[in-house]
Amino acid sequence: METYLKSNLNSVVVSYDEVNNIVNLYFFGNIVHEDYISGCKKMLHFLQEKKCSKVMFDNRELKLVSTQSRAWAVRSMLPKMYSPSLKVAIINSKNFSSQIAVDTMLEFGEQMGYKMNQVKAFETLEEGFDFLMHKKKEI
Repeated sequence: METYLKSNLNSVVVSYDEVNNIVNLYFFGNIVHEDYISGCKKMLHFLQEKKCSKVMFDNRELKLVSTQSRAWAVRSMLPKMYSPSLKVAIINSKNFSSQIAVDTMLEFGEQMGYKMNQVKAFETLEEGFDFLMHKKKEI
């Protein structure tokens, strides 16, 4: 796995896993708006360039994301990244307020008309990875 972007303020790392075709975003600490946007834009770039359909948001060490950043994600990032085939695994932060922020963002996505059934939150990286790597079971 290669790391392609590490922000100046050390609050986001974006990498692309060529073997599994997964874009990984690792957020940690109190992320500033500019770093959040830079990381997400790099993620969007990899989704398009690599024709990738799997994203892992690792929020385990994330403490704070501003309301401004969350609003930007729903209004600007979600429409650009959304695809019915996209699978997103979100690894929950240990910080309760960050978990609430993720839930709120997913609710807003649903309200905007996006089907968020391929976006799931997990407690561990292993659970998230398993979700991304396995196809949905047919009933």
